[in-house]
Amino acid sequence: NGNITTSGTQTFNDAVTLTNAVQLDTTNSAIAFGSTVNGTQNLTLNSGTANITFAGTVGGTTALGNLVVNSGGTTQLNSINAANLTTNASGTTELNGNVTTSGTQTYNDAVTLTNAVTARTTNSNIVFNSSINGNQNLTLTAGTGNISLGIVGNSTQFIGDLILNSSGIKTISNKVFARTFTTSAGTTIVNDNINTVNGISLGDFVINSNVTLTANELDFLGNGSGNGNVVIAPFSSTIAIALGGTDTTNTLNLTATDLAAFAGGTFSSLTIGNSENSISLAGNASFAQPTLIQSPLNSGTINTSGFDLTNTGGSLTLLANQNITTGNITASSINLTSNTGTINTSNGTLNSIDCALYRDWE
Repeated sequence: NGNITTSGTQTFNDAVTLTNAVQLDTTNSAIAFGSTVNGTQNLTLNSGTANITFAGTVGGTTALGNLVVNSGGTTQLNSINAANLTTNASGTTELNGNVTTSGTQTYNDAVTLTNAVTARTTNSNIVFNSSINGNQNLTLTAGTGNISLGIVGNSTQFIGDLILNSSGIKTISNKVFARTFTTSAGTTIVNDNINTVNGISLGDFVINSNVTLTANELDFLGNGSGNGNVVIAPFSSTIAIALGGTDTTNTLNLTATDLAAFAGGTFSSLTIGNSENSISLAGNASFAQPTLIQSPLNSGTINTSGFDLTNTGGSLTLLANQNITTGNITASSINLTSNTGTINTSNGTLNSIDCALYRDWE
């Protein structure tokens, strides 16, 4: 019913019920709850450099008020149900269960996923100001609230499936490494690279910087805008890339719908491919910004014959290490470069005021 201050540890092995707003303070010593915590009251925990542990469910019977956790050590959270949740900037928070709040969730410290986690608010913001790690799935659902992420995963350990459900603004401020990345309604502002093993699915998006989207399947379901330089590349260096067709398995398909997402923007450039992937047209493909289609390494080839390749917004460059075969191409400027192979334009017409064909030897 009141505040507790100790120089040493605080350990609550039995079920705890808050009957008043409570603040628990230690002098760099651990605070541990061995069972459940309930009560419609605020709870603030300050443990200095020591750990804070919730072994049981928090707010399972009665949702807490504001839960504020300040620890320079490790904070372990299981299932949480509260009005708001805030962690401080030092230390690490381990999420081992779902987090539900009627208000905001703000994670100022590094977060480690030790289990699949769903964080949910009632039309309120979810903010991760530091890193997120752990080989687990993370679903964030904020209603009309906004979602903001720091760096997610790293190049040596991707997290699992990352799903952002919000009709508000979703902001990607740092690099993302995940098995899949999916957003729902609303707009996603992408300020850094998104790297996935399997797939990326975006609704409306804004890109105003240099961004690489890496996945073995990409689906652009909304409209894109911004003035950034965008690179689209498969995760696997040898998976084929097909432009303008329909979705098929074992191929990175950029359908007409996917490509149309870039038509309304003023992107500075669009680059497709980055390795030795064979690139072909599976239907007519149209672009609206200076575009580079490339497969510049090893056995990389490009074949656009059988369909029309059009750019209404600038130059069109095809770069392959091996052979390039073209059909009809229309652009203000056309540049075809094969490092070690041949260039065959006999299957169509090149329509441009500036056309250059190169075969380079190193």
